[in-house]
Amino acid sequence: MQTLPVTIYAQTRVGISPDMNAVASIIIVAMIALVALLHIITGSGINVVAGAQKESNDG
Repeated sequence: MQTLPVTIYAQTRVGISPDMNAVASIIIVAMIALVALLHIITGSGINVVAGAQKESNDG
């Protein structure tokens, strides 16, 4: 039983299989979905950063 990082490292020596490409795609999509979900839940975004910059320039 190998961990995912060890499996990925081992496959880079002989060529990455389609299975690893599928795993990487799933991880990337999951991370994008997680970031989008957190963005929606917290309601934060560009407006928060712009508001902070605006307040710091006034004072």
